[in-house]
Amino acid sequence: MSCNKSVKMEMLSLWDAHVSLTSAVITAAALGTGNLQASVDALYANQDKLGDNLCRLTGKKCGKKYAELLRYHITVAIDIVKLALAGQSTDETVARWYDNGKEIAELLSCCGKHIKYCEMKKLFFDHLDCTLEEAVFIINGKFVEANAEYEVCLARAKKMVCYIVEHTC
Repeated sequence: MSCNKSVKMEMLSLWDAHVSLTSAVITAAALGTGNLQASVDALYANQDKLGDNLCRLTGKKCGKKYAELLRYHITVAIDIVKLALAGQSTDETVARWYDNGKEIAELLSCCGKHIKYCEMKKLFFDHLDCTLEEAVFIINGKFVEANAEYEVCLARAKKMVCYIVEHTC
């Protein structure tokens, strides 16, 4: 296991891609563009890369489980977008998404040497909150606001990565 700067830089890059690909998936779904499946596939692949990256910090078992939980995170997020676009209630699915966020925070707090569950959960929920806000803006055609929220999501992802790395090494 390695705690060098390259692991942190890779994690930052992967979370940046996660936020960007999430935005691409939401936008493609909302606008009905032809890149939806390619964006979804790239987003799922990104979750596997995030798991591989975490393996370098915490070991294979944690990294594999992390990728599994993140893939479910994406599946549920896609369900939320589909329901919203269909004009159906997202309440139950959003609750499931936040429950998954708790699982991710719990895993990271068990795998990271000094990651506190409450702090990790807050950071992950901040990520979920801004992603939901961005999705609402995109679905409602408020692209200026969506772009601003995208920047918030990037900043929150960076903060989360810094916390994970600083409290794992």
